[in-house]
Amino acid sequence: MADRPDLALAFSPDNWKPHKALWKAHGEREGTRALIEVLLLARHLPHEHLPSWTAAGGQLTHHHLIRPSIRPDGRVRQDDAMPQQTLPPSESWRRIESWLATHSASGLALLNPPATPGELRDAEQALGIRLPSDLADSLRCHNGLTTWATLVPEQSPLPVGEIVDRWKTCMDVATENDGLTSRPWDDEPWWHPLWVPWAESADGGAQVIDQRPGPSEGRLGWAGHSGGGDFTDSWPGLADLLHAVALALHDGGGVRGLHPYLATQGELWWDEVDCQELDGQPLTPAPIGLS
Repeated sequence: MADRPDLALAFSPDNWKPHKALWKAHGEREGTRALIEVLLLARHLPHEHLPSWTAAGGQLTHHHLIRPSIRPDGRVRQDDAMPQQTLPPSESWRRIESWLATHSASGLALLNPPATPGELRDAEQALGIRLPSDLADSLRCHNGLTTWATLVPEQSPLPVGEIVDRWKTCMDVATENDGLTSRPWDDEPWWHPLWVPWAESADGGAQVIDQRPGPSEGRLGWAGHSGGGDFTDSWPGLADLLHAVALALHDGGGVRGLHPYLATQGELWWDEVDCQELDGQPLTPAPIGLS
């Protein structure tokens, strides 16, 4: 903290005193200090700068999302000061469905029915591992989409059969081309047997769930396209991504810089702030919530 004058100011005796109770209640545990840093620093940063600070150096544990709103006097509103637990995929899908039913009938129609228990068992047998729990929960809600669409920013969830097909194809390609080992210039191999592709980008890349044991198990990354796998700024898990999507649709804001829009036929699209058109057709900012 010595090299952070902004935090030194925030933790000065006059500013620290109101937050001693929070520290006493939650103790020296993961996320407590980070939460207090956000709350204190909010008094010394303009509101619009706070999201940039949290993204750059003030991350909380991945189980929490902070959505501070600042009163005119610069203080954090009490109802926004507490962390939010990440919802399970099934609950986030319920919230996404309700938003689509209200604002995007065409988007709602793209959701497949749930995968059957037999389909999930067959997939696990083909992959040789259990499906990630978040992915299984998601597939029990919707077995991917009927066609490629951006209900989720930058990727389209795959049906379980396509998950298996994509995994087999990437395993075959990697085996034939020495793609299962990292090259000197890449941090990751082109493919790994414990990467489960759950969604596909517009250019054919696979978003994978990393099932390798360790502290990063469950994280999301990109693979199976060009170069080694990429887990730069990866989501900690599928539940975190779906939670962020539901939060943006219901409460406003974006998902890592991408904001929801509606195209001319009511299709949901995600793009940078102030985007006005897609392929020459107008985009309108998506309504917030169910009103």
